[in-house]
Amino acid sequence: MCEQQPSHKYEAVALDSTIVLCMDASGSMAGEKVDMAREALSEFVQEAQAPTNRIALVTFGGRVDVACKPTRDVERILRSIDGMGAGGKTPFAGALREAWSLVEDDATQSAIVIASDGLPTDEPTDSILALGRMVAATGTRIVTVAIGADADREFLRALASCSRDAFHTKPSDLVLTYKTIASGLVPK
Repeated sequence: MCEQQPSHKYEAVALDSTIVLCMDASGSMAGEKVDMAREALSEFVQEAQAPTNRIALVTFGGRVDVACKPTRDVERILRSIDGMGAGGKTPFAGALREAWSLVEDDATQSAIVIASDGLPTDEPTDSILALGRMVAATGTRIVTVAIGADADREFLRALASCSRDAFHTKPSDLVLTYKTIASGLVPK
């Protein structure tokens, strides 16, 4: 597992790709965590932007929300990130399904970056891992971020496409983690 290794490099997704940022926005993320998540996602967008890449935002807190469909419009995605709040339970499986639906018909290489500070509340982890295997079988890369001590690190590690795509971080280090992920996903 990659724990805060800024020099860590791995195979990037192709240019002209779709990257779905999928962020836990449940009640446990309220306060400092959601503020740090907003900052980290904004930094990711700045780092990962390329004229041909599309970035989307899916939040899951109480319900799943496609806050921004895949777009090349940086200002649009940043406004969506700024509007992210926190509340409710953690419908993780629903979020993964929604993220997959945004890249499912995409002919280019794609990635889902999914982060959580807790446990899924909508389906058992085994069924979510099976869903993750289906997503990965289509060629979509899954990068996971376990935020803080209460995150289900084992589940998120198992969901990631490979061990190099599983991160664990403190909320205060989210920006660094997302910069690392961006540098690994998007070729320079």
